[in-house]
Amino acid sequence: MTKTSRLITSKSTDQTAVVARRLGRHAPPGTVIAAYGELGTGKTCFAAGLARGLGIEDSVNSPTYVIFRIYPGEPPLAHIDAYRLEGLPEEEIALTGIEDCFAAANVSYVEWPGYIEPWLPEDTIKIYFSLGAGQHERLLEIIYDREKQGWIDEAFSY
Repeated sequence: MTKTSRLITSKSTDQTAVVARRLGRHAPPGTVIAAYGELGTGKTCFAAGLARGLGIEDSVNSPTYVIFRIYPGEPPLAHIDAYRLEGLPEEEIALTGIEDCFAAANVSYVEWPGYIEPWLPEDTIKIYFSLGAGQHERLLEIIYDREKQGWIDEAFSY
């Protein structure tokens, strides 16, 4: 597997949502995206944009207290916030039903994926969110396998 990296600079939350919508429009069922980054770097804003790109109009917010939500669509979006799973034994995490989110019919988006690394598929797309120079600027580094996930290149060919 050959990993490719794409760096995107977003100047606003609107631009972050546009990037996510582009990915959502191209993401096939079975796609898993892991969002790494500190609080306030745009992970949940990205989730909402991803949902719009998938044609989902529901309001999307962080499922921190319910751990995950599945939004109906074609394909459905499984939005996972693994933050509250920190420090739990793998047996207890398994009881949450989290692995069902990675069903082949879904597009799955995981915030705080470090807490559920053993459940992430090998071909998970990783996005690292960080603060940029300006107040609203965000840097998004997308790491993916170009051979398996060439649709990402299509999403950004404009």
